[in-house]
Amino acid sequence: MREDRIGALTAVGKGFALAAAITAAGILLTAAVIVFVSVSDGALTAINQAVKIVSVAAGTYWAVRSFRRRGFALGACVGILYMVVGCALYYSLAGGSFTPAGIAAEFAMGGIVGALSGALTSNLALARR
Repeated sequence: MREDRIGALTAVGKGFALAAAITAAGILLTAAVIVFVSVSDGALTAINQAVKIVSVAAGTYWAVRSFRRRGFALGACVGILYMVVGCALYYSLAGGSFTPAGIAAEFAMGGIVGALSGALTSNLALARR
């Protein structure tokens, strides 16, 4: 039982680390593109949301593949952890302000994308067996 919890926490940590790395690469790529191309605020917001979704999905995939069960729950944990840390960093480093509805929407997006990605990853793995 204890090994299961440690394994799940380790998988969530690995998934979060991959999601953070993908986000850093996405931010650097976006910044490089913005230097050469004029991008509207709306397009930048859409790009940032796409980077978050791809990051959470990839991190969830990694977590579920390493733990091999509980994809829905692991994915939700990876997604929510990713959003909590992301919002905290944004608030502390950039001085951004959030509305309660905005925070709830970010956490919900992370949880939903993670949970769906985890369920899909788990079920695809079972279908291949």
